[in-house]
Amino acid sequence: MRWIVPLILMIIILAPVSAVDMLDFSAKIAKGYPDEGRIERLSIIVMALSQALNKTPSLSREDVWVKVERLISWQNEDGGWGYFYGSVSSVPDTAYALIGLKYAYEAFKNDPKRGEEIRVAIVRGVKYLEEAFTGNGWGYLPGMTPDYRSTLLASAALVLLGEDLYLVRKAYQIIKDKLPSDPYLLHLWIMVTYNMEGKIPEESIKYFGNQEGAIALKAYTLLSLKGLDFQTAILLAELEEYKHNWTDKYYPLYSTMAFSLVSENVVEPSEDKLKKVCTILEASQNEDGGWGVYVGSPSSASVTYFVLDSLRICNPMSEAVKRGLEYMRRVYERDMEEIKFDKYLRQSYLFALLSLLEYRNLTYSEKEEAKSLILSSFWGDRFGKQPLTTALAIKALTMLGIPKTDKIIEENLEWLMRMKKDGGWGFTFETDLLSWYFAPVYPETTIILDMIKGIVLPSEIQDVIEYVKDNPPKQAWELLSIYLTLNKLGINQSIEVEIQEPGKSPLYDSFLVKYYTVNPEVPRVNIYTVISKFRNSSVKIISTDPALSTIVAKGMESILSTNTSVRLTELVRVPEYGDYVLIYPVGRIDVSRYNSDVKIYIRAGHLTLNGVPLSGDGVLVIVPGRNRDGELLFVLYRGEGYKEIARLIFQSPILKYLHGKAVIASWVDANKDGKVQVEELSVKFL
Repeated sequence: MRWIVPLILMIIILAPVSAVDMLDFSAKIAKGYPDEGRIERLSIIVMALSQALNKTPSLSREDVWVKVERLISWQNEDGGWGYFYGSVSSVPDTAYALIGLKYAYEAFKNDPKRGEEIRVAIVRGVKYLEEAFTGNGWGYLPGMTPDYRSTLLASAALVLLGEDLYLVRKAYQIIKDKLPSDPYLLHLWIMVTYNMEGKIPEESIKYFGNQEGAIALKAYTLLSLKGLDFQTAILLAELEEYKHNWTDKYYPLYSTMAFSLVSENVVEPSEDKLKKVCTILEASQNEDGGWGVYVGSPSSASVTYFVLDSLRICNPMSEAVKRGLEYMRRVYERDMEEIKFDKYLRQSYLFALLSLLEYRNLTYSEKEEAKSLILSSFWGDRFGKQPLTTALAIKALTMLGIPKTDKIIEENLEWLMRMKKDGGWGFTFETDLLSWYFAPVYPETTIILDMIKGIVLPSEIQDVIEYVKDNPPKQAWELLSIYLTLNKLGINQSIEVEIQEPGKSPLYDSFLVKYYTVNPEVPRVNIYTVISKFRNSSVKIISTDPALSTIVAKGMESILSTNTSVRLTELVRVPEYGDYVLIYPVGRIDVSRYNSDVKIYIRAGHLTLNGVPLSGDGVLVIVPGRNRDGELLFVLYRGEGYKEIARLIFQSPILKYLHGKAVIASWVDANKDGKVQVEELSVKFL
């Protein structure tokens, strides 16, 4: 987290350019900049491009690696680098090379081969500097009398690399009281001094000068030490004015470095797992319109029931659903004739009936016929009355309009409760010679619990709940089913669900759809990603505050060239699709559902965001988020003065460079005049 000191805002002419625009423009120039065979130039090119990697589309890993590899290849046998390729090693040029490789290593450290190549070069270079130390500083060559420039560069290299600062402390007296005139060396001097003194040498900042290269290095230095604030935002906006008018071809290198620090990696949307499973489910449908336990296995009415139930979540109007219902109607009509003949109520018939009822695919006369058929049939097979058939019949009758208090429902529920054994159900096997009841077993217990969970009282199935918690099923689909059932009942559970790759079993995938509905994968996103998406695009604003929505809309239109439309409503909701700015009071929306990195808590009457108190007379919070296919920007407010806070942020240069997980802007009315003043405002970037 960075704590930002408020500074006086300046009114400047704003161009609708963002950090990524400037970074992209600068990086294109930087990667084509000639090094002229000089280590100093090549090292600064490597430093700039390494920091821009993955933050601009105009820069590939190979673009950067070509420069890094060139710099490494110029290293001499003694571990140092010379002024030109092949020239004798010197302290300043070795320091320049090490500074560039420091940033290269950060960019490539996750690449085992390239990262190791850079690390080895750094180790050899550091060894050269250590051996070149004369006792109180560094000279141009090993053994020479220490000089200011060599000592500053060597000290900066060791500081930035995070090496032991023992030698730097001994050499610090040589550079301590003298500021270099070169802006790049001034940046290095400030970094060394900050590490030696433990504080930012504020007075030195004003010595950068007013040329665009110096402005870029000043912004880069402040961003490195403080992070983004109003002062650096103004500097960055000023740099944009030079976009097509650089007075020195060197300056885009420094601009690349500065804008890299406010241009985060764009967080790409994660795979929509729910959509993926829905697509797989539809694709795994058999030719006859049904689904089997496994892809390609014969269609089953029970599996097709569970799949169709889940496709109501995906797309109830899809062609797959239409074909699935046609399959279920054929099963329904076929089994109905067989039931009329032998009076045994078939489970496949009941599964088909339930699907047709859930999709409202039966006429009134068909419903009456189904009700009559169930009531006039034996709820089992030739081996006896079956608990699963009974549970399915009870479920069907309640959906056909028979109340739970009806005698037939109550009597069969009582029978079903009596058939529990050790907290589960099974199946009966009766002949003229013997009678067996196999229980508890799966999947009977799983399906029966699912069918009656909304019909019986929780106390009546408490023993079943305990059984499934203590003895979870082995089949993956059943485990998901139990998990979902207990979740529906609001029961704290210890069942661990291990998610498998979909596409093998439609039965498993059907429950996976429901799992992702109950436990959607919470996305991760940063502010930079959202701001980048909103630039030069159309965004809808939903707000509970008309004045605040106007401030936000005008700022986005002016600074980001965003086309906005505003809808005012007291209804707090987050659309599933599209790009939105959502303006609500703090605490009215659970932002953690749309960004897993941000959580707002209310404890003992106090609000916190990721542990940071939302305190002050007025607070404005900016949080990025993501829905099913779009980007969200939550603008949350509380207290007084939040409109003026919003005006300072949304109608100033800082809007273009916002980044991080969230922004918290707090106002404390120090002079008690009820007016928001800049010096009373503090901003925190998380």
